[in-house]
Amino acid sequence: MNPVAVLMYHHINNNRGDTVTVTPEVFEAQVAHAKKAGYRFLGLDELVMYMKGGMSIKEKAVVLTFDDGYLDNYVHAFPVIKRYRVKASVFIVPSWA
Repeated sequence: MNPVAVLMYHHINNNRGDTVTVTPEVFEAQVAHAKKAGYRFLGLDELVMYMKGGMSIKEKAVVLTFDDGYLDNYVHAFPVIKRYRVKASVFIVPSWA
């Protein structure tokens, strides 16, 4: 079974200086590089199916995930995801209580 990289993001915005934020330019460069390098972007359903042996993947593969569902994921990451036509999953926090 070939390994599948899982890239997990929290914030995509222009704030610098913390460990959970990636700038929009860096995020786009990472997606563009993976596409150019021939990576296949999987949805979580495909990752689970692959891990259970229900599908084979011959090319390099990657999964994009976003934790917490911050607005900047939609504002800055979604346009890149749409432009490059890749799959991504967002884990939404319904309540901080």
